[in-house]
Amino acid sequence: MRSRPATLLGRRARLAAWVLCTAVASAAAAIEFPLTDMPWKQALLPCACSRPDALDCAERGKSSLEAQDFCNTSALRTINLYDNAFAAFPDGVGSAAVVDLSLNQLECLPRAEQLNPAIETLDLSRNKISNVSTELQPLARLQLLRVSRNRHIKHLHFLPNPCALKHLHAAFNEIENLDGPLGLCFELETLDLSLNRVTSLPEDTFSNFTELRVLDLSWNRVMVFGLQTFVVLTQLQRLNLESTGLQSVPEELFANLTQLERLNLAGNWLESLPNGLFSTLTKLVRLDLSRNRFETFPSDGIRCLESLEVLDLSDNRLAVIPAEAFITFSNLSVVHLSENNISTLCAETFAGLTKLNFLTLSGNPLSTVTPGLLSNITSLRFMTLSLNVFDTAELEELRGVKYIHLGPSGITSLPSRAFSSLPYLKALTIYENTIQSMAEDALAGLPLLEFLSLGANEISSLPSRIFATSIRLLDLHLWHNHISKLPVNVFANLHRLKGLHLNRNQLSELPRGLFHGTPFLEKLDLSNNQLRSLPPRIFSNLRFLRELSLADNQLTRLPGYDPGCVSLQEVTFERNSFTRLPRGALMSWLEARGKERYVNLEDDGEIKAETLRWVLEEPGLRLAGDERSGCNCGSVRSGRALVRLCVHMPCFERPDFPQDWVAAVNATGPRERTPPP
Repeated sequence: MRSRPATLLGRRARLAAWVLCTAVASAAAAIEFPLTDMPWKQALLPCACSRPDALDCAERGKSSLEAQDFCNTSALRTINLYDNAFAAFPDGVGSAAVVDLSLNQLECLPRAEQLNPAIETLDLSRNKISNVSTELQPLARLQLLRVSRNRHIKHLHFLPNPCALKHLHAAFNEIENLDGPLGLCFELETLDLSLNRVTSLPEDTFSNFTELRVLDLSWNRVMVFGLQTFVVLTQLQRLNLESTGLQSVPEELFANLTQLERLNLAGNWLESLPNGLFSTLTKLVRLDLSRNRFETFPSDGIRCLESLEVLDLSDNRLAVIPAEAFITFSNLSVVHLSENNISTLCAETFAGLTKLNFLTLSGNPLSTVTPGLLSNITSLRFMTLSLNVFDTAELEELRGVKYIHLGPSGITSLPSRAFSSLPYLKALTIYENTIQSMAEDALAGLPLLEFLSLGANEISSLPSRIFATSIRLLDLHLWHNHISKLPVNVFANLHRLKGLHLNRNQLSELPRGLFHGTPFLEKLDLSNNQLRSLPPRIFSNLRFLRELSLADNQLTRLPGYDPGCVSLQEVTFERNSFTRLPRGALMSWLEARGKERYVNLEDDGEIKAETLRWVLEEPGLRLAGDERSGCNCGSVRSGRALVRLCVHMPCFERPDFPQDWVAAVNATGPRERTPPP
């Protein structure tokens, strides 16, 4: 039996599968940077009132609402207060039928008089609610309630009675039992109680939920289910019992779930399945049995699932997959068998899978691809694979595949035309191997390649023409290697490239003209290298560049903004070796040009206090401190456009920094500055 960190390898397998699914799409699509996920907020920006019945105050850093926030709204129906700083339910929203107060600082439920009795949707998720003594009464029309991720809610006694709820999301709390008004929610269609502390379920728990369609009990401590637990859930379509401590499943448990389409039993202690467990589940299309303890393939238990489309048996202890194990699964399109102990596969293993589209086999001790294994599966497009011995000749078996991940396979070099037997390949990932060298034409014969990842290898140099034939490449990942120098023309033919990831290498310099062949580049990551300076105008032709990261280098002076980068929205210089911030250089990066711009200078060496005086005194700029991090990250407004400036907080804490400047930065709200006449 192999010894392996199951959780880590399972994550790698799922990551590889995700990469293959999204590689080409993510490279081809415009790369949007999630500005709202940054540690700063759009401080004190006005609310948006695009419709007379809707108010959008999301991500404004607000702790209260003022009269002017309501614009000219009338007959207010929808109000969005997502991601603010409200510690109590705000006044003025009592007439709304749809209220979103998620991701705030609420500690208790709203009082009945603060809500519209006809409210239909209330989102209180991701707050700090622990006081649930207030009942949501009389909210007889409330249909959707979200209280997930409050972490401290211990019961559901606050639910309205009578209850018209159709959708209840209460995940990630401390709920231990399901007694109280929940049983009176006869119209409930969705119930999410995942990530709580439920330890037992009486057999009549769901006896009134005849309309329930979705039930999520994952990550609780139930461990045992009574035979009648799900007997009335005849309309149930999705059931999630992941990580509930199941060691066995009664054969009759799912007998009445004839409409079930998705079943998740992952992360339990199952070693076998009763033969008739799924006999009535004729509509089941997805079954997840990953992260269990199966040592033998559960053929008898799953053979009846003729409608099955997705089967996940990854991260188990399977050593052998029988011949024709899938012969009855004519609709199966996705099979996950990664992270098991499979050392060999016979030619008939996947016989009958005429619709197979996605197959994962990585993380198994396979030494070869069995001849004929996939020759009759013309539909296969995505595949992950690990081989103890890598032989490019064996790739002929995968000729029709479009997306391949070669996980840890002991690959130390890529020979000439290594993948020429895969002419339809669009995405290739070979990260986490030990590749040290590549032939100049290693990638020749891949005319359709759009996504390539060679990350986490031991590459120290790139042949100058390694990408000469990769003219369709959209996304290139070379992160976490030992590259110290780049040939000036190495990217010359990558005219369609949108994403280039060179982070975590050993680059100390960049040759002039390096990016002349990549005019459509949108994201460039040069972080975690050893760059001390940049050639003048090295980014001059990157008119579509949106994101640039130069973090974690050894830059001693802030380079000037290249006017050719007209689309740049986010640039990161954090953790370099700056000792001063010239006004001209920094302001050139903060020129907004009517677009949102983010500049990160956090943890940049020993920036002297006096060099930042002009930041606070610059006419036309407004600097607002973030209440959680002091002056660490602020919002800067230049004209009508919002830009971002991050400066490491300790620079404001040193004795040589006047305290009135500290007060100016940490003051609540922006400081208006009158431009000179």
